[in-house]
Amino acid sequence: MQHRDSLFFELLVNFLLVIGPLGLIGEGLIGVWQNDPAYPDAFVQFGGLMMGVISLITLLAYLIFWLWGGRERVPGYRKALWGFYLIWTVVGIWLALLTLGVVAPSGIWRSFY
Repeated sequence: MQHRDSLFFELLVNFLLVIGPLGLIGEGLIGVWQNDPAYPDAFVQFGGLMMGVISLITLLAYLIFWLWGGRERVPGYRKALWGFYLIWTVVGIWLALLTLGVVAPSGIWRSFY
């Protein structure tokens, strides 16, 4: 029972860490689509930055769990979360760099600006 409770708590925390930046990015994109003059792209920038920072912290935490406990003793859901946060980090950093103007927009993103 204790394992199931800790699994539920860990997945709940991960869900909350993911939903926060997504909410900011969604709110910012809606503002960009509606040509809101209140700088909604700042929400997208901050959401992307939060995605990158949270993902790097969780990747480091899961890497420590792997090194400390041994790779074969790490549960499958933690391995899946590590892979998810690896992808999440790349997307978050790309989104932050894109909205800061470091990376040139291409494709569908160009129509927003």
